[in-house]
Amino acid sequence: MQHQRTIRPRRQPRVIRDQDETDTHFARMGSSLFHSLLGQHDRPYFDFYLRALHWPDMKTTRPLTSVLACLLGTGVCAAGTNVALPANVSLYAKPSIGAGQNCLAGAQTDDDGMNEKPVVYLENSSGTATWHVTLPSPTHTYQARATHCVGTPSTLYVLVQGDTQPEQTMSQTLLEIVALNRSTGAVVTSMPIDAPNVSAAHTTWVDGGDQHFVLQDNRLIVTGKYALLSDRDSSVDFSLKAPMNLHP
Repeated sequence: MQHQRTIRPRRQPRVIRDQDETDTHFARMGSSLFHSLLGQHDRPYFDFYLRALHWPDMKTTRPLTSVLACLLGTGVCAAGTNVALPANVSLYAKPSIGAGQNCLAGAQTDDDGMNEKPVVYLENSSGTATWHVTLPSPTHTYQARATHCVGTPSTLYVLVQGDTQPEQTMSQTLLEIVALNRSTGAVVTSMPIDAPNVSAAHTTWVDGGDQHFVLQDNRLIVTGKYALLSDRDSSVDFSLKAPMNLHP
């Protein structure tokens, strides 16, 4: 998504007279910008998003910056239709989190099926998504996936596992817990975690299954495995407790 810059004659500045015209003006600017950046085959999908979001009538939906963040995959996207995950989204977990809701944790890849980005959807009992969000990958990782999720009435806790290098024999998997506002999907805070009492270079991971990431006595209990980089074939179990406020 990411051509040759065209130099055009300078135009007189346009006077914006009211808020409705301002919203429409910036919507058209955004539309022109994205059409110039997207490939021809991507444009029908972008046009569909514009129609679905009623972009020209921005003051009745969301601020322009929020819509741009959603379409760029860097922010929370509100949704009001049946959850139909894109073909390039894979789910790693779909636990029930109470109040008739499920937390859908997974990853979205690029068109080549690579470079995973962690994604989370909040699914209601009606089968619709209140919101979905693309999470930042842990520091020093090039791709990551959301693999586990638990919830309280106000917060969702998501386990993210990231890879440091594309070459698997050289890569380390790093772990991070991300806390999300349950109502909005906004990131509240995050905290990296690691296997305790391991000083040598190692890689860590948590297998699938809700039992490996649970809430208990106001603590997040994580059970996983680690392996020294010098002996990747020998894994060791570990367990740790993280505070719900995610402060070390």
